[in-house]
Amino acid sequence: MTRYECFIGNFGSGKTELTINMVRRAMREGKSAALVDIDIVNPYFKSSSKRGMLESEGIKVAGPRFTATNVDIPALPGEISGIIRSDLYDFVGIDVGGDPIGARTLGRYMPEVAPRRELFTFNFVVNVLRPFTNNLRDIVKMANDIMAVARVRFDYIINNTNLAEATSPEEILESQKLIEEASEALEIPFRFISVRRDVAARLRGHQDFLKNELPIEEIDIHMRPDWFGNTR
Repeated sequence: MTRYECFIGNFGSGKTELTINMVRRAMREGKSAALVDIDIVNPYFKSSSKRGMLESEGIKVAGPRFTATNVDIPALPGEISGIIRSDLYDFVGIDVGGDPIGARTLGRYMPEVAPRRELFTFNFVVNVLRPFTNNLRDIVKMANDIMAVARVRFDYIINNTNLAEATSPEEILESQKLIEEASEALEIPFRFISVRRDVAARLRGHQDFLKNELPIEEIDIHMRPDWFGNTR
């Protein structure tokens, strides 16, 4: 049976990056994999903009065909429903717009998801260094607003706190306190910290991390804009 992982988060949360990484990892593990992009909120930072790279690796990509062009038409292809309703792939990563407006798109597919709910995992991806998720009240409000609009309850909360190239282990460890407060307030289990590979190595050596042994998901960076350059 297909395993569906939905990653939902506000703009800047890093949920698109995480979706790409999880799909690529499934492919490396020998699984057939697909990425479904139903984020129609932001046309510039979308997982389907990496269609060429992903399809060259054998990953199916379903999403708007006008991504990364000067034409922005928020239309979703019919093949997405087929992927959700069937078991065509071992693993499907779904990139969902992470505010109540974007989550409305997910709500559109819930009649198809509901009969297969046990196959789906809904992850709330949070970067506490971004607006609208930088304090407990806002995190809880955003999570509740998204769940109400999308008509689904989150299974997990993921800490993807970062400042791009300036991310430090100390900031991640400090953010974890807020994530754990949100997890308790929402009664949604914490899943893992998502972190760049180079930062993960430094984080694992930090004495405060060693005390808690927090789960980590190491990721590569794919969504850096071309104009940003390579500063790693």
